[in-house]
Amino acid sequence: MDLDNNHDNENPHLAVKLPEIATNIVTFLPKSDLISCTLINSAWEQEARKRLLFLSHFILDAENVAHHQEISSVRGNSARNIGVVEFPNLSREGPCGNFISTHGHKVNRLETRLLPPDVTWPQYFETLSNSFPNLTSVVLLIDNLDNTDSPQNRVFFPKVKNLAIYTPWNFMKPQEILSTQLAPLFPNLVTLFCQRIRQSVVESFLHFSPNVTSLILINVPLFDPIRENTVKLTRLEIGHDYIHTLLPAGLTAMLKMSSGTLETLSLARVENIDPSKVRNDKRLLVCFPILPKLRVFEIVHNDFSTKLEGKVSPQATPAINLKFEKGSAQTKLPYAEQFPVLETLRFWKGASSRKEKLTEQEFFEGVVSFLYNSFLHSTNTPCESLRDLAIPLKEDRDEKFKVFDVSESAESKEVDVQGGFEWKNVGEFLDRLDDVFPNLVHLYKVEDEKELGTE
Repeated sequence: MDLDNNHDNENPHLAVKLPEIATNIVTFLPKSDLISCTLINSAWEQEARKRLLFLSHFILDAENVAHHQEISSVRGNSARNIGVVEFPNLSREGPCGNFISTHGHKVNRLETRLLPPDVTWPQYFETLSNSFPNLTSVVLLIDNLDNTDSPQNRVFFPKVKNLAIYTPWNFMKPQEILSTQLAPLFPNLVTLFCQRIRQSVVESFLHFSPNVTSLILINVPLFDPIRENTVKLTRLEIGHDYIHTLLPAGLTAMLKMSSGTLETLSLARVENIDPSKVRNDKRLLVCFPILPKLRVFEIVHNDFSTKLEGKVSPQATPAINLKFEKGSAQTKLPYAEQFPVLETLRFWKGASSRKEKLTEQEFFEGVVSFLYNSFLHSTNTPCESLRDLAIPLKEDRDEKFKVFDVSESAESKEVDVQGGFEWKNVGEFLDRLDDVFPNLVHLYKVEDEKELGTE
């Protein structure tokens, strides 16, 4: 036995590599598999527990804080991802002071409210900095901007890379304080998520944190394109679910500005609209520049129906019309020139609504109609780079469905002129997928809703 570790083989023993292997593998496993990994051996258990703590979100309140204090003290189970929206005092003297004193420095992600009642702006951020010194992700629910005195000694959060800020739907107070006082506190952001935040506030965050590469904008009216530090974006998610015509104009310009770096694009909260409206409304047109690095494109559109002249319409398709820079009258989408490295297309169902919902059949017809008018258009060249496709699917190849044409008048094809659609069967659709995506590896059936801001 060589006790001096003078091995002829330069490769270390498997036991030495195992922790590194486990660390890499657990990042790809769902929670159910991670729980199983805790039973393999101590090395797998340690790495699986770390990942589970990262994925688990604990909401602290007056009733459970003692319980979380107890379980976080066992076998290194300290919570990394917590929410404390109910506590007005986040200091170590507050109601969750014991938990913060013991575990606050281990917390990486915090969800909380800005500002708690009767707490001034300087007090709030000084407490946040002292109680949670190692935060890398912060989620702020903004429902109170009273008592926002300018900080005397401004506290910065240089370790925070990911910031999400929300306001409730009925929040009507001025947001200028967010531009002047909040934005400068986060100079090193990589990901910025904004929901119901004014465009000027978003631009302030991008000004003070110029290295943002992932930008998610939900219900942020874009009256003009955001130009501040968007040329380096690698991920853009954007959506507006109650004024659909506010999306496209700003989006077209932003795509052009970030075209050289963009790798992931998500159009979220896309409304449904009568197909004839898409064809005739130029405000719904989005012009795509060449995106040489785009690998993932997804659309998340709502599953509720549209109303036409006060009546619910069973005919619906996403309220967006795509045009491609390299397209022509002969070829709508030449994939190799327009999206040379595109690997993944996803068409998700958005969050459920209390409005009149589309049936499963209507939702399927809306998505497939959109595909036939864009990514599966009859003149498209094959996309040899695509590997993964997630869409609504039907299993019966003989089942018929409607395809609504939004690019041509109904009279130009053999279609049901009164309804403006063409009948196809599922077999034709699946054959079309094979023709356009010849190297497809994974075809997923979309059933679940897509959570905003997730990959």
